[in-house]
Amino acid sequence: MNLTKLKEKWLKLSSAKKFLVINLVLVPIAIIHAVLNPSESRVLTKQEIQADSLKRAKEIQHEEEQDLKTNALVIYEDFVKKKLDSPSTADFQSVFSASTLIKDSNVAIRSYVDHQNAFGATVRTNFIITLKHLGGSKADPNNWQETSFTAE
Repeated sequence: MNLTKLKEKWLKLSSAKKFLVINLVLVPIAIIHAVLNPSESRVLTKQEIQADSLKRAKEIQHEEEQDLKTNALVIYEDFVKKKLDSPSTADFQSVFSASTLIKDSNVAIRSYVDHQNAFGATVRTNFIITLKHLGGSKADPNNWQETSFTAE
């Protein structure tokens, strides 16, 4: 019997007969499949669900912290340049070498900048700057505030 004939017979069946076919044939097949393949149909325990939720929450928090850190490492140079006598001469340490610490929406960055002072001599200034993200786009410097700056 081909598929077209089966389809025609199925369409001609009454709702009651379709109900019986589904309950007497398909449901037992689904039950047998679930019994023979328990790992595919296993219900998670409350503890497993909580552990999975906690793991995912930590992953999301880590992603958000990385995003915050990345944007702060791009933006901090503008804040530091404002403090220099000759900002156009600024040569910052590689962002890959700068150390960072994140707490809440604050990012503390320890780095250095080589620049010319008021006398034209090149000097290195080590510093720690802390920036706070105020909300909105992290890529917009206007959404950041300098909360502290210490030159060492």
